[in-house]
Amino acid sequence: RLVEYFPENKILEIVPIGMGDYLRQVNQFNEFAQKNKGKEQLIEALQIIEPRLQGLEYLKLPTSDQAMIYADIGLEYKIPTTQFGHGFTRAMEMLSHLILSNAEVLIADEIENGIHYSALEPVWTAIINYAVKNNTQVFATTHSRECIAAAHQAMLKQATYELNVIRLQNEDGQVVAINHNQDDIETALDLGLGLR
Repeated sequence: RLVEYFPENKILEIVPIGMGDYLRQVNQFNEFAQKNKGKEQLIEALQIIEPRLQGLEYLKLPTSDQAMIYADIGLEYKIPTTQFGHGFTRAMEMLSHLILSNAEVLIADEIENGIHYSALEPVWTAIINYAVKNNTQVFATTHSRECIAAAHQAMLKQATYELNVIRLQNEDGQVVAINHNQDDIETALDLGLGLR
């Protein structure tokens, strides 16, 4: 069990969520909006994905039975966050979990699920920026070369490069972990070699 290896850390696991549970996201937002600076932390992180974002509000319109999260992007009316695409809402859900939990370890299984490849780099940038500022370690699984390339590009924006890709392979009936550092990752991406 992972807890045995990280007994003093708060661990947060994000399972693949497909299209996500929007009602859960709305309830999470309402919960952490009560937390001092919670909403501000989320907005700052999400501005990487949507630079026009000025604010987020929990609203229930008179014409609707369901409360939603609305984004202020400088237009006359606020827009439901569901209109920003799954990369935005998936990142919002992961970051909301982190802000609420103050987790020191995030485990994200198949982190790229449902996110268009063009949105992967900003999503990774938002997660990495949050992780660096809050001393959070991120473990993510993926079968996507594009996801690894996006994580690499996002990590290049940091002062210190701290991305490692660990590939599991079978050698003589034993599962062996092969660690790839920055040079290995860059070489594999340049030559089109597999890292997954």
